[in-house]
Amino acid sequence: VQELIDHNQDFLMHDDFFIWAQGLVYLSRQNRYKALQFFRKSLQLNNQNDQAWVSLALIHHEMADDELALANLEKALDCNPMNNVAVKLYSTWSAQKSENDQKALSSIQFYLSENEFDEEISLCHVELLSRLEKWNEAQYEINRLILTHPRNINYPEVKKNLVQNLNM
Repeated sequence: VQELIDHNQDFLMHDDFFIWAQGLVYLSRQNRYKALQFFRKSLQLNNQNDQAWVSLALIHHEMADDELALANLEKALDCNPMNNVAVKLYSTWSAQKSENDQKALSSIQFYLSENEFDEEISLCHVELLSRLEKWNEAQYEINRLILTHPRNINYPEVKKNLVQNLNM
């Protein structure tokens, strides 16, 4: 593999996907600084690389720069609104900034309009609707999940918690 990389070095150093993948290697080695360099270089080559935007967001979130992390996720979603990792993280992290809730809700709803049976994002949807106190919509969504996936043992528990929140 290394021989192949060495032989194609010039080509690969201009390939945003390869540069992004190198960033992942450095990230797996706990070298955030080097990973950041590669993710940014990947975006210089192709600012539509939604995976690189998500990777930057993860690092900035880990470094407690949540505002920049959310901005990076917004860029990822602008590039690819179907990036389920970006949708999930944006929905989860936006809880800290209520002004982002509506954008997170729009993002989830758009994603679900194309991927109706994505269980993980559907649960994020229920959680966000609950956080926004849109109880009827949250109940509808969890009931739909229970009907669609009756064997899933987590959904009745989510519904139970939702009903408890409603009764408070």
